[in-house]
Amino acid sequence: MWVFYHEAVTVSFSFDVGNGPVELQVHAATPLNDDQWHHVVAERNVKEAVLQLDLTNRAARPAPPQGHTRLELFSQLYVEASVQISHRC
Repeated sequence: MWVFYHEAVTVSFSFDVGNGPVELQVHAATPLNDDQWHHVVAERNVKEAVLQLDLTNRAARPAPPQGHTRLELFSQLYVEASVQISHRC
């Protein structure tokens, strides 16, 4: 699963459960690079995938009819988050 920050007003959530990638996007009314904290929730459960930004902007999609609903781990699971900041002079 990946959560991406695109441009100044878009957050994306992408995942693949075995039948191709699924992507959700939410758009903020104002730029997100405003030196304020923002609340982002990305959830994928057996019923749906949800991406929510600041408790107001929400995107949801029903879970695919096929695909994995549970993780089958044979090694450690790593979760990563990253932020890319570019400064323009």
